Order: sequence, then C-alpha cells, then structure tokens
Amino acid sequence: MIPVFIVLSSSRVRRGYYWLFYGAHIIGAFVTVTLVVWHASSAWYYVIPPVILYVVDQLLLMVKSTRIAHVTKVCRLPDPRYVKLTVRMDEVFKSEHYEASMDVYNKSLNGRRKKLFAFGQFFWMCVPSISPFQWHPLCVVDSSLSKRECTFVVQAPKAGDGSSWSERVCALSEKEKKGVVCDKMMELKLDGPYGEPIVIDAYRKILMVVGGAGFVSYISFFSYMLRRAIKEETQISVDLVWLCKDPKIYMAFQAILREYSARFDNDPERLFDIRLFYTQRVAPAEVSEIESSIKLSLEFGRPNLVKELSYIEGLGTFTLVMASGPPALLESTQKVAVRFGAHYREESFVL
Repeated sequence: MIPVFIVLSSSRVRRGYYWLFYGAHIIGAFVTVTLVVWHASSAWYYVIPPVILYVVDQLLLMVKSTRIAHVTKVCRLPDPRYVKLTVRMDEVFKSEHYEASMDVYNKSLNGRRKKLFAFGQFFWMCVPSISPFQWHPLCVVDSSLSKRECTFVVQAPKAGDGSSWSERVCALSEKEKKGVVCDKMMELKLDGPYGEPIVIDAYRKILMVVGGAGFVSYISFFSYMLRRAIKEETQISVDLVWLCKDPKIYMAFQAILREYSARFDNDPERLFDIRLFYTQRVAPAEVSEIESSIKLSLEFGRPNLVKELSYIEGLGTFTLVMASGPPALLESTQKVAVRFGAHYREESFVL
C-alpha cells in the first residue's frame, strides 16, 4: 500500500486527478486501521480516540456546509478567463456575526460597508448542479454583512475540453450572454470560512505581490486600506506589485485604480504605490486604451523583484511582504523578503 500512496501523492496526480488521490487515501486509511485492529488485539486503545475525533470533526464540517447559499449574479470579467460569482447566504451563523462585530477592520466601516468575513479567508465551494462531490477552495474577494453576500472569482484553466469544474462554472456566464435562461438562484454549498485573517498592527510598510489569480486574495484589502489612506485614517504605507498575463483584468478594478491615481499617483511622498505588469503581447493601441481607462501606466514583462522591492532594505521587521499567485512568484518573493529582513506571508488553501 505504501508504494501506491507514494505514487498517488505525486503532484501530477494530486493536481490533475484529485479525487483518485483523495479516494485512494480514504480507502487506504480504512483498510490500514482495520488490519491494525485485526492483528493487534490491544490496538483499539490507540485507534478509537483519533477515529472519534475525526468523526466529530467531519460532523461539524457537515453542519457548517449545510448553510443555504445561492448564486445571484454571474458575470465574466474583461479578461475572459475569469468569472465573478455573487453569492447570497440565506443563513449566517451566530459565531460569524460575533466574529464580524469583533473584526478590527469592520469597526472602522459604516453599517453598509461592513464585511461579513475577514480579509484573507476562503471557502470550499460545491455546486451540486455541476458536480455534487467536487469541493474547490475559493478566496472571498469581498463580502457584505448587511446584504449577506460574498463575491468569488473563478478562473478557467488555460486549455480544456469544457468538462472541468471551473470551465463549467465559467460557462454559466456564456449561457447568460447568449440569452439562454440561466438559473441564477442555483444552490451552492459552502464550507468555511478558513484561513488566517490579515493582521498588520505591528508594521509600518505593507507590500503586496500578486500574480495570476492571486489578486483575489488581496484586492479587497488593498481597496480598504486605500480608502482609509484617502480619508487620512492611517499612516501605514501600502504598495501593490501586480503581475498578470492579460492586462484586460485591470479594467475590472478600474474604480479602485482610478481612486489611487487621483490621490497618490502624482504625490512624491505618497503612502501608496501601484506597479502593474503584463506578460502577454497586446497591441499598443489596446494597451493605451487600458491605460487611459485606469489612469495608470502598464509595464510589459516580468518584474525584477529584487530591483522592484529593494527600497524596503533597512526597514527590517517593520515591513510585511504578502504574496499570492503561482509557486515561482511566491518563491521569488519569499527570497526577496528574507534578503531584506522583512516578515513574509503567503496565502494557501490549507485547512
């Protein structure tokens, strides 16, 4: 069984055939526990406590995942690889109301703008009409306590035959665009929230490096900090280095980018800074159109992070570097943070 586990635990199997990996390990665990108890008569002393703990944990997760949630809006972002889902939660647990009321960021917001979930958290989502057994982790891009709504962004894979979960979710927007009746009130199952909330009390400088779909982790937090800075409610300096393939994605957040441009882009002592990069060759006219829309300039190619982030040298542990995106970008960002003595945080879907 051990060689089978090793083979099925390889990255290619886990990422491409997750349910084969997951199912084999569940069956293997059941067989292993059964054989151990069968061959060692006193083994049940040591087996029963963790089995009970596992069962109780799964029951608690099942209760949390029975909340009623529905898709109320489906729309494709300017970069056609991404689809935004607006989800309404008909049931919010008392513990979540309490956590929302205690959240330090929520206390600085008015009633309509208060968040339902903390920045940096994620859910495991299941869409029964697409697949009743598949659960996928998705970051909470934004949330509203008053509306009981959450926003998620789903990215379709680079190439596929349309049968994968993310492709089928993204296809919902195509159905709506073509005039096909799309049931926007389709039921969802959400397990969560999970993830450590963002805490910045001990820092003077916050540096966010995002790539690919990693922007979903921090864009809402950046917007929150930007609006606080505009109102002069914070002196924490926040910078955003955003790397994407298609620059059209910036059009989806032009309101935030324009707010930054109007207040900080021409300020030599600005608290905030944004640097936008793209890697897919696009016609100069299209790039100019995007730049005029967001009121910011774009740079082609991958950034040299050591050069781009060298200004944090000397700030040491008063700087927090946060990264979200492809593994290569995370590794490069972590090396830069270690090199300049800054604290480092990256987002992962670990329970």
